[in-house]
Amino acid sequence: ISATMENKFYCIGDISFKLGTSIMLLATNDLANNEDLRRRAETVAEDLQRLITTASVPIFGIDTHGCISEWNMKVAHMTGLPEAKVLGIPLLNLIGAAASSKADAMIVRALAGEEPGTLEASLDPSSLPQAEGLKTKRAMLVMSAAPRKDKTGAVKGVTFVGYDLTEVAAFREAEERKVRFMA
Repeated sequence: ISATMENKFYCIGDISFKLGTSIMLLATNDLANNEDLRRRAETVAEDLQRLITTASVPIFGIDTHGCISEWNMKVAHMTGLPEAKVLGIPLLNLIGAAASSKADAMIVRALAGEEPGTLEASLDPSSLPQAEGLKTKRAMLVMSAAPRKDKTGAVKGVTFVGYDLTEVAAFREAEERKVRFMA
């Protein structure tokens, strides 16, 4: 082999080694960045779950079959039903008969991916078999609903955020009784 050919051979080998090393370093860096992004996403998801669980407003969710899949501490306190007792129960079993058809329409719209607006309804756990032996109470809420989607955009359920009207409803009832008594 001539000196020129040997020199070209070593140059090509050196370039190939440097190119291969660079590609390997870039791939390793990309993997490290992906792992870091995954950890950050998990941290954000855990923080959001903790926020939902401990929020000072009632937040609950249902799956695509209408069964309860989320139940935060505030709604558990308001109704007297712990999360373990309500998971898997159809939400419509808890909603008072007066608002049941409106709630069903709201759920259908949300599961279709629409923003269904708000609904005033009561959550009444007294008729549930899961409530036996528990000190339950009816809770009056104004609820907003939003579809819950996965990373591909497919609707996986509905999330409800409520505003507690229980004391307002009790005050209204007391005022109505007072008016009837005075009449």
